[in-house]
Amino acid sequence: MIRSRSYTALIATAVLAGCSSSGTYQGQLEPQLGAALPDDLRIVARAEAGTTDMTCLSFESAMDAAGAFRLDGLCEGITYTLGLTDKGLLIEGNHKIQGASEEIPPTLMRIWPSSAGNGVAMLTDGVLKSISTYTDVKRLELLETQEAVLYPRHKPNGSMLVEDGAHLVLTGQATVERLVFQPLVEETVERSFHDSYTLGPHFYVGLKFSSDTEVERLEATIDAAKVTDVTGGSTVVRYIAHDALPPGHYALMGEGDTRMYTITFGPQPAETVSENTP
Repeated sequence: MIRSRSYTALIATAVLAGCSSSGTYQGQLEPQLGAALPDDLRIVARAEAGTTDMTCLSFESAMDAAGAFRLDGLCEGITYTLGLTDKGLLIEGNHKIQGASEEIPPTLMRIWPSSAGNGVAMLTDGVLKSISTYTDVKRLELLETQEAVLYPRHKPNGSMLVEDGAHLVLTGQATVERLVFQPLVEETVERSFHDSYTLGPHFYVGLKFSSDTEVERLEATIDAAKVTDVTGGSTVVRYIAHDALPPGHYALMGEGDTRMYTITFGPQPAETVSENTP
């Protein structure tokens, strides 16, 4: 089972600040996967909708070198949502706290590298870089049965390599649920298809040929222990380690997509001559 992280992560205590109407909230950030905390990073507590007292609407705090922060003046009876000024960082779990609470459970606030929008990115040495689809999805039909055959327009020689220690990152519930890995299987001989179409040596999506009429459907095998799902508020992010799949080329795509990501895990196979196909 894929590990899912959804707990409120926070080392914190609440200390009443003199009067019963306000309090102090202290915490500690714990970066994950090399997430960097910028010098100008601030944590912000915003009051729930409907708060009318202007002095209770928003509070913020800078961090010290260790990621510790302190929020003063939080108003009693008001729920605050915590956020960071850097949209490239995600606070794991439930971000809500109660102003002037008497006690806060001692937990950790885990901070993960993330992107502001949904999509696919590569995380290397704590730096997150968005990637785009690599090539068009092409379609043929098998001889006799006319089953669908999918293949990338371009061979995956230039596909994105998940290097040792890197993570492929999927952001957004729809992205996580819709995109699926499928092996790109190399075929070294020309194959014939329905409607008298032929295609020279190429790669096919999840399909291994024994002959022009005999094929085996293959699926990607992913190590769930090497995949981490993190939930922060309404955001879902999936981190896929460099060794989560066996070495090889993979298509990453959803059903009905006309474009695909091509991703390489492990040592790259020997290169074949790049070519475009119709």
